[in-house]
Amino acid sequence: MSTRTLTKRWARLHEAAAYTGLTQQTLRNYAKAGLIRLRHVRTQGASKGVTLVDLVELDKAIEDASGCPAVLAVNTPQKGDEQ
Repeated sequence: MSTRTLTKRWARLHEAAAYTGLTQQTLRNYAKAGLIRLRHVRTQGASKGVTLVDLVELDKAIEDASGCPAVLAVNTPQKGDEQ
């Protein structure tokens, strides 16, 4: 009998933020820019749900970000934005 290890594909937003060291807002910005996929899941009758991040796409977006101005610009403050 063989055993198979499952790799986690989806994580909650806060878990993905901790996994990458990025903020939850940065991950939301990546999703708005179309770089990663977020899914909001809520069971029937529940008042709240959870936001899940596709970890495969997240890893790919981070790997592709190396030297890619479009990805890096997602969180670059615009002129007039003060931190």
